[in-house]
Amino acid sequence: MHKRLPAAVFWSLLAVLVVLGETASLIAHGQKDQVVYFTNQSNVYLGIVAALAGWRLWSGRRELPAPVLTSAILFICITGLVYNVVLAPTAGPKHGYAAFSNAVLHVATPLLGLLGWLVFTRHGSLRYVHALLWLIYPLGYFAFAIVRGLFVTSGALRYPYPFLDVVELGYAGVAVNAVTYATLFFLLGAILVTADRLLGRIGSPVPGGSGHADTNVPCVTPMPKR
Repeated sequence: MHKRLPAAVFWSLLAVLVVLGETASLIAHGQKDQVVYFTNQSNVYLGIVAALAGWRLWSGRRELPAPVLTSAILFICITGLVYNVVLAPTAGPKHGYAAFSNAVLHVATPLLGLLGWLVFTRHGSLRYVHALLWLIYPLGYFAFAIVRGLFVTSGALRYPYPFLDVVELGYAGVAVNAVTYATLFFLLGAILVTADRLLGRIGSPVPGGSGHADTNVPCVTPMPKR
């Protein structure tokens, strides 16, 4: 119980933080096209997963499967990295609710999500095939954004991100970006899998566990009575 309680509190508070960040974003930018952004999609997904993780721990149920929880962490890390490395250098200044939502959705949730995954997740069950499966959503998002651009033919949000802009880059340029980003996302997922396997070997804290995964306990078979 002493391990489940802090984990339940952490995931529940993270879900609340996502709600606050998304609410501030809606106030700052309005409802129009908010769902189009990977930032909002990945944060909402993280909020749902964190809320489920917290609820299952509060209610005494088994924690969420590691591949599900880790997928949310991967997607939110993608959001944080792409924004802060690729988009932030050319982004304009933000104020008020926009500045708050930007800090929450692009900085706080990626960092806190990764921290929670490191500290409060049962480790050692992930496989590298999961890193491939996790690519389905990012690649699907690329396809969604390009197809959407065929129907939304005007306005600043025809393509939500500059590396998806078919008008500026052409389909070949966007395809190159898709392959590049997919490769980087797979490597990021593989890093999470590697970290999970290493943490599982050294014995990482687990909700409801003793704090270490002991895999060296011998199996003792009782002797039959004579």
